[in-house]
Amino acid sequence: MPPTPGPSSHIAPYLQQLTDAGPDAFLVIEVAPPDMFLQVKWTAEGFELDHPLITAGQIRREARFRELCNSGGYPLREVAADAGGQFLDCYLPRDIPSASAAIRDMLQDLFAVSDSTGLIYSGVGLEPVAL
Repeated sequence: MPPTPGPSSHIAPYLQQLTDAGPDAFLVIEVAPPDMFLQVKWTAEGFELDHPLITAGQIRREARFRELCNSGGYPLREVAADAGGQFLDCYLPRDIPSASAAIRDMLQDLFAVSDSTGLIYSGVGLEPVAL
């Protein structure tokens, strides 16, 4: 799916698509390039929210991301990236409303996103949600 603008209310429809897509599908929710984004996949454990730790900005947000996952009671796992660096994988609830709310809360906390902030959605195995 090419980069597609949309509001935070589009998170839930994209999550629904992930549950029906194949195992290689993923969603990227970008606030601002190059490093203000979260990636979401659907797994056997539920929605996996990936936070890379590659750039200085991402590394600065690591402690807060960990805090948000832990305070929400979401399991957290560190994963080595193929090209060096690492990711933090936070496992959100399997139900779309709860996962969508958790992602909106994290976007708000990590990146100061509000309901009126324009987001850019992209990914693999998904179709754009109409505005």
